[in-house]
Amino acid sequence: MKIRTGIVAAVVGVLVGGVGTGVVMLNANPPKVQTAATDDSVVVTEELVRGFKISALTYRYTNFIYSEEVLKLGDVELPFSKAYLGVQYDGVMEIGIDASDLEVAQSGDQLVVTLPPVQILSHTLVKGSTHVVFDMSAPLNSNQIADYTRIFDADQTKMEERAKSSGVIDQATASVKEQLENLIYSIPGVKGKYQVTFKTTPA
Repeated sequence: MKIRTGIVAAVVGVLVGGVGTGVVMLNANPPKVQTAATDDSVVVTEELVRGFKISALTYRYTNFIYSEEVLKLGDVELPFSKAYLGVQYDGVMEIGIDASDLEVAQSGDQLVVTLPPVQILSHTLVKGSTHVVFDMSAPLNSNQIADYTRIFDADQTKMEERAKSSGVIDQATASVKEQLENLIYSIPGVKGKYQVTFKTTPA
């Protein structure tokens, strides 16, 4: 975030401080990094990354994924080797901006806020939502834990693309602008004297 003097400095200070809003989260005092160990595991590396994110929308969905696998010898399917797997789960995406790339500039009576591209900030499974609808292994081909991991990982990218094509990015962009505009106009000396406008950095 680029910081300038005067009213811009005041605006940036409020944005970073998150005064009067619950959507701005800043970890100003990260906890001390410690290495933790148990009898059967050890933390090899740890990393704390300070973040300044504005989450505009939460996108939650329920999805059913299906996998069919058969063993082949050349082009010939081996008998008793076809396995099926079907899993239903809930996922949740937080969509917003990385506000560390947000810029504020003053031009006369204009306060120009340049927004970084809206993106999917996180994408996780809802704890306890996974339900195995069917798990049909074959004598020569049994489903393994790795099969669950593989289909979840492959489907995650598909769901993110589907979410983007549904228009949630545009909705999140509008929500970010509305939240920031309300926050900036709440700063004493801004409303009635300055006009807030937005520019968006191309993705």
